[in-house]
Amino acid sequence: MKKNSILIGAGASGGHILPAVSIANILKEKDLHPVIITTRKTLDKKIVGEIDSFQIESASPSVSPLKLLKFLRKTGKGVKQAKKLLTKFEPKVVLGMGGYPSVPLVYAARKKYPILLHESNFVAGRANSFLAKYADVIMTGFPGMTNVPKNKIEVVGNPIRWNTIPARSTEIYKLFGLDENKKTVVIMGGSQGARFVNHAILNLPEILLANSQLQWLIISGKKQFADVDSMVCKKHLKNIFVRDYVDEMDKLYAVTDIAVTRGGAMTASEIETYGIPAVIIPIKNSIYNHQYKNGMYLKSKRDNVIVIDEDDVFEGLGQSIEILMSAEKTPDAKSSHTEALDAIVSIIENLARS
Repeated sequence: MKKNSILIGAGASGGHILPAVSIANILKEKDLHPVIITTRKTLDKKIVGEIDSFQIESASPSVSPLKLLKFLRKTGKGVKQAKKLLTKFEPKVVLGMGGYPSVPLVYAARKKYPILLHESNFVAGRANSFLAKYADVIMTGFPGMTNVPKNKIEVVGNPIRWNTIPARSTEIYKLFGLDENKKTVVIMGGSQGARFVNHAILNLPEILLANSQLQWLIISGKKQFADVDSMVCKKHLKNIFVRDYVDEMDKLYAVTDIAVTRGGAMTASEIETYGIPAVIIPIKNSIYNHQYKNGMYLKSKRDNVIVIDEDDVFEGLGQSIEILMSAEKTPDAKSSHTEALDAIVSIIENLARS
């Protein structure tokens, strides 16, 4: 066991675990010992890297009887595993980053250890809504959250990966095989890609896809890459490029003139900070409609953001892209997200050393 341990529950998606890793790296610099408690998914293991981590059982809740039984069984097992880890590390603080993998850890720690939650979306998800009653502080990515106790809320922003992005340059355009004389439309669906958004783009009128002023980069996600690449080849359009995944997103943001994306919290936070003109297509029927609410919050802050319902995509997407062709980037150096990492670490450190 190491002293000054901080246990962090995160996983299931890059939107939960990437911020957890950023927080953990700063905690290590503060002579604290972060330990990420995550799921058994390969994505989680890859992203955690050198940070100490343990895997426990967890599952997403569901109204389906069979899936509900699976949730109860796995979560029960995860709570038992979490209790052993709590006994082993005797953490100063337990932090839940949202998502179902944080539930067993935070639930096991209730009433015994100081508990912090971080909610990246505009509305708290099922995990944090359930765990809110056990938390000492609920740190939020956006102001205005209403479905957790207001007296526990502290608005800190979302810990985005880069506070600033590089200036666009010839070298960056070459890195992605792009033409610096054309406007670049980047289609991104989060760490897993978004099949619906990929197909919506490729079903745009060919006159728009072939527009000589535009070039398109689709970040398809690994599972959709072959399908999307095949569709692009069939259309014989040489100004559409497909990548399964991009590591250097800060550089890609630098040359992005228009983003077409889902309404995930971390992407919304990056778009808000970097001021990128964007079309937001929220996942239909997302939990508590959180992606739509993220998008509408972003739209309320930015004139260069358009939110389109999935049902209206095939009529409105092309028009929205054409509108944004004349929009400019409006970066916000004072965005709360640029200070979020320091704010979160400060709260953890103060609680750990109190």
